[in-house]
Amino acid sequence: MFVHVDAQVFERRPLLGVALGAVGLCLALFGIWFMLEQSRMFGKEPQVVEVDQAVPPPPHFDIGTWVHLRGALQMRCGEVVQWRRNPPESWIFGKIESTYIPASNVSGDRFFLLQFDKDVNCQTMPKGPLIGVLTPVNSRLKATLSDAGLNFPRTKIPPMLFEIGWGPARTRSYLCFFVLFACMCLWMMKRYWRKHELAKNPERTFAAAAGRIG
Repeated sequence: MFVHVDAQVFERRPLLGVALGAVGLCLALFGIWFMLEQSRMFGKEPQVVEVDQAVPPPPHFDIGTWVHLRGALQMRCGEVVQWRRNPPESWIFGKIESTYIPASNVSGDRFFLLQFDKDVNCQTMPKGPLIGVLTPVNSRLKATLSDAGLNFPRTKIPPMLFEIGWGPARTRSYLCFFVLFACMCLWMMKRYWRKHELAKNPERTFAAAAGRIG
């Protein structure tokens, strides 16, 4: 569902454009801070963690820990859950947004959710080292996946979400996005503030127009 916003609204009421730019700038600055904090906590190399010794990292803004998970995992391939995108987003990015593959260590006292940002299964999942971000499974995700039919076993160690492929490289790409977004918001605020100032002083508007004609 799309909400159509007439661009002329901001031309008639430039302070609305300034306010919208200010809100966007606040969001962009928070995103920049969050990505910088994430980069600081990840470090330069992933921590090597054995499957049988893995524990959920302490919550810190849901940032998690960048780890290289080593050891044998038993996949529960019959309980894979996927999030699907709806059109028109699916036309651009594909139908599958995320895939969750449940797994446990051999002793069964640790439960993991392997998250992939694409369409995979136990046969097609990438081979090689398991490197990603380890976080606790939050209550909202657990409730949503439970409603989708995923059974969370009772274990002494709380369940863990392992986001495959996440790390400093993706953090840097998001940081660049937020920096560009902040610049766009600053430009928007400057543009509409200038229009607001000119609207308050019609003589300046006339002079500016006369200058362009001359």
